[in-house]
Amino acid sequence: MQCRIVEVASVEDAIGYPCGDDASVRYCDCDAHICDVHAASCESCEEVFCSTCLSFHQRAYHQKKAAAEYRRYRKSG
Repeated sequence: MQCRIVEVASVEDAIGYPCGDDASVRYCDCDAHICDVHAASCESCEEVFCSTCLSFHQRAYHQKKAAAEYRRYRKSG
């Protein structure tokens, strides 16, 4: 099975070029087959994702606290 990532040169590149490498793993988040080159590791929990799923994962599980929470703990003065 080949990697399911499609590489593009720019935002105007509507078709792109499929990666020709053999897939090493199928990720459960998106069910895509991805090669080692396109696998991305989360620095916080060290799980491995495709780059799109990593972005969603980091926002959902490792997002920094909101500014409102930060202000609540600041000393007024």
